[in-house]
Formats: sequence, structure tokens, C-alpha cells
Amino acid sequence: MILKFFTFFLIISLPALTAREEKIPILLVEPSFLHASLQQKIAGAERTVIVPAWLIKKNNGEATVALLEPGYQTLSEKKMHHFVEQARSNLSAELAKLAPKFLRDEHGVIQVALLESPQPVTASTILAPDFAAHFTRIFGPDLLIAIPSSNRVYIFSKLLPPMNSIAPEIRDDYKLSVTPISTEFFELSHGQLRALGSFD
Repeated sequence: MILKFFTFFLIISLPALTAREEKIPILLVEPSFLHASLQQKIAGAERTVIVPAWLIKKNNGEATVALLEPGYQTLSEKKMHHFVEQARSNLSAELAKLAPKFLRDEHGVIQVALLESPQPVTASTILAPDFAAHFTRIFGPDLLIAIPSSNRVYIFSKLLPPMNSIAPEIRDDYKLSVTPISTEFFELSHGQLRALGSFD
């Protein structure tokens, strides 16, 4: 399991929803500088956290997110565990909508897979339980992941990481994005996510 999540009490605080909106539980990967009220640090990370949230979808295709906040009502640990399981399943559904682009070297060998979309949970699909399965056939069992912004994910092999060639693009993505997440890079191995360093 990637997450051992939130053993303390929580409250859901949401704006009023109209009949034309749907809310689904999700988990977001977020920069720690946002200081979300409820967050879980990623192992080894200094600037990146996981935050429970709702994905609010409208009939016109627009999507926004609303974070869970402390309040007067509380959820039991059992209910929070159920929320997290639902959230990860929902991230799998969002991941299934994404088609990776593959960046190749001069010999045609895939160096990097890129996931991108305008949806606010694109980067957070790395928390989907089946994320690794989409890429291990190409890159092997140990993946490296960069998430410079909420709508872009880079995936590559830990064995031959193209750090020198890809680092400038990842740093630029982070600096230019209106929703930056992190310049840290992460290893996903055997269902465990942990930060290994930074492109800074």
C-alpha cells in the first residue's frame, strides 16, 4: 500500500453542490507550501504531501477540487479508511482516461512517458493502485516519477534515468505552471512511493 493515511479525526467541509454537480473522493499530490489543514507527508519528501479532497465534476465537463477541512463533525477511522480506498479507486478511473505520450531517443528507444491533461487530478493519478502496472512493461518494476504541475507527470526507468536531458524541462514546467507541485522526483517500487531527491 502506498498510504497509511490519517488516523486522526476529520471533517468534510464543502461548498453547496447543485443537482448538476457530482463529487467523488480523491487524494491529491500537493506542494507543502499550501499548508493544507489535513495532509500526509510522502516518505523522504521535503516539499510534497498527499491531501484528501473531493473532485467536483459539472455536467459541462469542468472539474474543480475541494479539500477536506477540520470542523465540528468528525469521521471515524473506519470511514476515513473507506474514503481513501474509494479515492484511490477513483484515481484509477481518472488514469484510465489518460493516453501516455512517449519520448524516444535517436535510436527510437522510449526514454520517458508523459501524462498530461487539463484535469486537476492528472498528477495525482500516481496514487492509483494500478499506476505502476501501466508502465512496468516498458521501464521495469522500479519507476521514477516527476510531477512538476497538477496536469503533467513524467515517468521513466530507475535503471537508466534520463536526468540530464529531462531535468531542464521539468524545472521549466514547475516554474511556469499556475498549479505547480514539486521539483522532487519519486520512486514507485512494489506499491511504495518515496522521494529520492530534487531536480533543483
